[in-house]
Amino acid sequence: MFGRNFRPATIRTYKETIKQFLDFYDNKLIGFDEITADKIKNWFYTKRAEGAWVADTMLKHYKALKVYFKWCVASGYMHKNPIDLIDKPRLSQKLPKSISKQDAKFIMEYSFAMPVVDSFYYSHKFLLVFLLLTLL
Repeated sequence: MFGRNFRPATIRTYKETIKQFLDFYDNKLIGFDEITADKIKNWFYTKRAEGAWVADTMLKHYKALKVYFKWCVASGYMHKNPIDLIDKPRLSQKLPKSISKQDAKFIMEYSFAMPVVDSFYYSHKFLLVFLLLTLL
């Protein structure tokens, strides 16, 4: 794992994730065979339910554990990657920013100032104004 030229910040993140995971179980997980998908899920869900993590944090820890356990499997410490049994956390979709009234007014004034070449452009001007008015 450390032969892949990870940045120091990446290695710190991985170490912190593993430390937090082990601290959650009071360092009672002695062997790699004791780390299961259910224990990882329990850690994820508990931290999320407590409000300690947002979706971004959960995804960061998921990715760190995925890389770490992949290395453990490749190095022979584990037989299979327990995180493979867990769905990747999804980030919440953010709503797009709406246009301000000032910007909408500017666009409408600009579109009315443009010369009308034919009916095609006139209908598009009408659609633009209609859409802007419905967004406000």
